[in-house]
Amino acid sequence: MLPPTSNESEGQGADRPVTGGTAELTALDTTVPTRPSRVLQMCTRYLRGGSEQRVRDVCDAFSDSDHTVIVGRDSDPELLHRHLDVVEVIVEPSLCREPNPVQDARAVARVCRLMRERNFDVVITHQSKAGVIGRISAHISQGPPVVHSLSMASFGPGYGRMANHIYRPVERFLSRWTDAYAVVGHDLADRFARIGVERAKLNVIRSGARLPSGAEVRTAAHARAAAVHGLPGDRPWVLYLGALEDRKNVMSLPILHQQLLLMLPPPAPFLVIAGDGPRRDDLVALLDRMGLSGDARVLGYVPEPEALLVAADVLVLLSRAEGMPQALLQATAAGTPFVCCEVDGVDELLDLGAAGFVVDQGDVVGAARAVAHRINAAALQPVPCPCPTVELRSWQEADVGWDYTTLVSSVLARRSTAP
Repeated sequence: MLPPTSNESEGQGADRPVTGGTAELTALDTTVPTRPSRVLQMCTRYLRGGSEQRVRDVCDAFSDSDHTVIVGRDSDPELLHRHLDVVEVIVEPSLCREPNPVQDARAVARVCRLMRERNFDVVITHQSKAGVIGRISAHISQGPPVVHSLSMASFGPGYGRMANHIYRPVERFLSRWTDAYAVVGHDLADRFARIGVERAKLNVIRSGARLPSGAEVRTAAHARAAAVHGLPGDRPWVLYLGALEDRKNVMSLPILHQQLLLMLPPPAPFLVIAGDGPRRDDLVALLDRMGLSGDARVLGYVPEPEALLVAADVLVLLSRAEGMPQALLQATAAGTPFVCCEVDGVDELLDLGAAGFVVDQGDVVGAARAVAHRINAAALQPVPCPCPTVELRSWQEADVGWDYTTLVSSVLARRSTAP
């Protein structure tokens, strides 16, 4: 928990796409290359998710720096300690996902005090609320430069009216207090440019990802995954890989699978759900109520899903919003076809050669038809080839680290020469 303040009790851009990447980052002002000694990161909720990987990416990029990480009250600090045992972790109970004027003001006050007391060289914020609190705090305290990491938008078609009403103008306003953005994908960068964020501030830096090599034979992967997870080896597998939460629309998976069982002849497809989250128990109960327990299995969190990805006949993702879906990226690397709803990042993967099919948001029946078509065609069409490694290089650890060091060095150099 952050220390209390003295008055608290104890207790619109052009239409061209954002190119980003290393080439664009090195074009920034690097006449005074600088590496930060002390880094402050802020993360609204640290659990097992895609945006949390970016906290680890920053620590890897600046492994010789001192890191302090502030996480919100819904986080798992023990998980963070296991992932990054050398960083200082501060849990701030006032930092929550929902807008709350009282809690938000308290969080700003405490973060401001921490910034004044410690000589941080740079602040890197992750996720929407931490980005709001961190940038306001840095501005009020006249603190260090701020880089806001964008893993997904907080507004757009996949969000409700209230979120769009609040976060769109807030993000536009806070862009003036943001020295640079590290954006996970080009679609997401374009979304922020369209609301008025300066394109020069938007730099595409991927999330580091451990991708399937594509070298493992599908039949061998299928046999290995079936043995490890107790899955039927004589049925097609429809795989979901990711967090079990509402944003991922996981409660529609049983409906999709019920449609598949009606559409396809034997052998009936088997739904494999690899992931954990707040809707796990609800999902298991719904599968049972719909009589699908014998046709599906919820595996929980799978730390090494490579064999599942290679062995699956098709991967499905029904998310309402994404920035760059890691599960689809992994499927692209494995050569596994996917079916998903329209979200940011999918077009980039299709341009790389991914075997994917996109349906409209909320079109569960359309997604089921696309999955059924893929399973029916599997015997007649060759299995898609894995994406060439060279095309996915920007997701590799070394390239991600280089992009972060180049961006932060440029930000510090500009700040040091500013009047």
